[in-house]
Amino acid sequence: MKAAAVIVAGLAFFLALKGLQKLRRSPWPGATLWILALLPALAGHGVPSALALILFLWMPGYLRRSRAKARQKAAFRAAPALLDLAAALMASGSSMQEGLIHAAAEETDPLSQAIQQAHLRSRMGEPFLRALQKVSEEEGIWVGQFLARTLHIHESLGVPLSRTLREEAHRHRELARLEFMQAMESLPMKLTLVTLVFFLPPLLAVILVPQFLQFLALW
Repeated sequence: MKAAAVIVAGLAFFLALKGLQKLRRSPWPGATLWILALLPALAGHGVPSALALILFLWMPGYLRRSRAKARQKAAFRAAPALLDLAAALMASGSSMQEGLIHAAAEETDPLSQAIQQAHLRSRMGEPFLRALQKVSEEEGIWVGQFLARTLHIHESLGVPLSRTLREEAHRHRELARLEFMQAMESLPMKLTLVTLVFFLPPLLAVILVPQFLQFLALW
């Protein structure tokens, strides 16, 4: 028993050190605090302490991935309306940069925030589209990256950028519609899995347990 406790304690201490090294580089502000809060639990040298430590080491990465996925969805959903507004502003005489900046001025979605940060960088001398692509790469917003590359290519080819923005808004709406249709098509399978997991076992228990008890009563 003592040997097993020592092994578990050593494994937990090793995981704590590795997790602390990784989470210190993590953008999640409370990651180090989680580790420091869990270190006293290692004094018990028990399996629950090690399992809890592993769980909390895994949780920051899960939260970070969930946050990135949520930002991607928010940027994707905000893109059509933002691009349509920017195209309308360009049709009224604004430049491409001015149209995007004014369209994103009052919004708080990740794509609008990336456009606002790119505008700040452009005021310091960096080209706006290059700044937008860099900010989108840093924030992990693929919508902004694709938009910056598309506008740069069309600008170099001489294509009207207001038409490009309208086409991009229409394309994003089509992608959102296809995503919704895929979710609807997968709904029956999800409902079937929920039925099998949560409803079928209790139903079988209600049907089979009385029969089993009657069978045991015969003996």
